[in-house]
Amino acid sequence: MTPEGLQFLDLIESVARALSSVDIAIEQFQAEASPGQWESVPPLADPVKAVGVLLHTHEKVMLVAQSLGYRATNSTQHFPQQPANGAHVHLSVNARHSAKTIQTSDHLKEQLLEKSNAESFFDGVIKHFPSIWHSRFPATSATTA
Repeated sequence: MTPEGLQFLDLIESVARALSSVDIAIEQFQAEASPGQWESVPPLADPVKAVGVLLHTHEKVMLVAQSLGYRATNSTQHFPQQPANGAHVHLSVNARHSAKTIQTSDHLKEQLLEKSNAESFFDGVIKHFPSIWHSRFPATSATTA
């Protein structure tokens, strides 16, 4: 934590307690480039559940911040003189089981199916990206529409 971030310690602890109260675990937490910006990492989950956790986490953070007199946003840059954070999401697609546990004659077939499923998932994300973007960043949608 940066010295500038210490002023937000009560907020950070309140967010952590609020997320824990709804069974959202945070595996990692770190400061971003600018004071008042943070990144958290939830545990691995199925794609639909992971998106639900992401949206629920954003909502909890906004509600807790508001209750303490702050305003949490998805803005990439809060103040012009401070660095931007890119408002990013890291996304990984992994098999539900490791290759070591697959000991069948259909091993290659299963690997190809897993690759196909991952590619299908990312194809869907790319196809629907404009809708995904506009649902998360409505302010930019209004200016670019």
